[in-house]
Amino acid sequence: MTQVNNGITESIQDLIALNKKGEFVKVLEKHYADDFVRQANNHSPIIGKEENIRRETIFLANIDAWNEVIADALVIEGNRAAIHWVIDVTEKSGRRLRIDEIAWQVWENGKVKSERFFYDTAAVIQNPA
Repeated sequence: MTQVNNGITESIQDLIALNKKGEFVKVLEKHYADDFVRQANNHSPIIGKEENIRRETIFLANIDAWNEVIADALVIEGNRAAIHWVIDVTEKSGRRLRIDEIAWQVWENGKVKSERFFYDTAAVIQNPA
């Protein structure tokens, strides 16, 4: 197991802090490479910062409230990081979702080069009590 993390620990801590403040587009602008690739489960990957920001903006426009954004755990190994996110949102339609996911990141030159989310789509809980 490698101990070197190429100085990404501080960047990841900032990424988490910005996410907790709801600054999701700023996170992408600041911490992601221009050509990064993002993928959710086995869906088609989204390539490039510009396209990922466009899609994030559309997603954010449908959210009425961010009830909770928790980075429950963080593991860093070399240039890789895994963040366990628990996210609870209310959509503008009134539907409430709770997403429990792992974000697997590969960092290069101080930026996220690739990110893949793993979660059980059947476990996304609507209208949690």
